[in-house]
Amino acid sequence: MSDPLAQLKQAFTTGGEHLFVAKAYSIGIFALASYEYVITFGDEVRQIWQKKLSFVTILWIVNRYLMLFGFIPIELFIFAQIDTDMYEWLILSFLY
Repeated sequence: MSDPLAQLKQAFTTGGEHLFVAKAYSIGIFALASYEYVITFGDEVRQIWQKKLSFVTILWIVNRYLMLFGFIPIELFIFAQIDTDMYEWLILSFLY
């Protein structure tokens, strides 16, 4: 039989490595998405914001910015050190 303490240490080490990789991917995806927003903003202003507002433009705006603002709670969840009371408040504020 293997040592339970060694198994626990290995499990924590593996978990820490997986968490590091998840955080690195999260930062990379957020950086890439933010870069895409910055480099296409001029085209967006010219082709969307200077046109008459229609259903299609509203749909496009919602689709574009919902993804960007959807990253904020994900990044907070991954990187912020929030106590359990704050988690409960966040969950309840979204439910009610």
